Amino acid sequence: MAGATAAGERGWRFAQACPYRCFGHGSKRFWSPWRCQIAVDARRRLDGPVSAAGCGDGGRGWVLGARVAAAVELRAEPGKTLRQVVEINNVSTAPSPLSVQTAEWRYGSDGSLLFDNALAEGSCRPWVAIEARELTLGSSARKRFRFEVAVPSDAPIQECRFALLFEGAPEAVGNLAVPVSGRIAVIVYVTVGGIAPRLDLERIGTSTTEGRRLPSVTVTNRGTGTTRLEGFVSGRDAQGRELVLVPQNFPVLPGQTRTIVLVPDVPGGEAAPVIAYPVKLSGRLEWAGESLKIDQRIDE
Repeated sequence: MAGATAAGERGWRFAQACPYRCFGHGSKRFWSPWRCQIAVDARRRLDGPVSAAGCGDGGRGWVLGARVAAAVELRAEPGKTLRQVVEINNVSTAPSPLSVQTAEWRYGSDGSLLFDNALAEGSCRPWVAIEARELTLGSSARKRFRFEVAVPSDAPIQECRFALLFEGAPEAVGNLAVPVSGRIAVIVYVTVGGIAPRLDLERIGTSTTEGRRLPSVTVTNRGTGTTRLEGFVSGRDAQGRELVLVPQNFPVLPGQTRTIVLVPDVPGGEAAPVIAYPVKLSGRLEWAGESLKIDQRIDE
């Protein structure tokens, strides 16, 4: 049985899940066809295991892990070469053959990551060299996998984005009619020259996520670099409860308009409150040294 685990900060998330049991944040189970797939975002520092996810059929099969070595976001000037390392490990008792490739990536309408093998217009993947396209990890083995990005001397100012895909060989699982494989996608950003994101606030309203109606902000990135909303806003709902709301940790790519849900920040183990509308919000959400002021009443 193929599966995957990822170690990292807040930047990783499920893109798809397994047709068998998959466990992510809070031991949630996910189901979808053919492949277990996790994306790790190398833009953020990955300092150690925060969450694990994996697929299994009762304990057999391999589990693959990946960690980007102490990277924040990569920066380069034209004519320079960046060298980085991704650490992968096989925590099962059986050897694991892996294939490795680069890919284009984008967000689907539901926020999931989608990958394409074909070169996109203006792709920087021709700059990328990887250590190997095939490798085998022995039982409980660990490997530092190297890749480099050689930025051409005539490269324009831009944000280079690509994915490193590590995929296990398809294997038969139980009574499933199709083989199952595991995949980890490491998302890499390389800033070339002086790019700068610029977020404009389009609207403040509500959005439904996981069956809950929550406050949200819609922003457009009219700059040249990817950024994320950070910080928090304070709120008071119709029942007089004080709230602290934090933005989802989703990137906003250049040219993208994205709705970011504001999630109640509660101590571990406590259930998030059901917000009674209307709710009054105030505070600032920050991005790349700038901020958006929030001071608005939201009706349901």
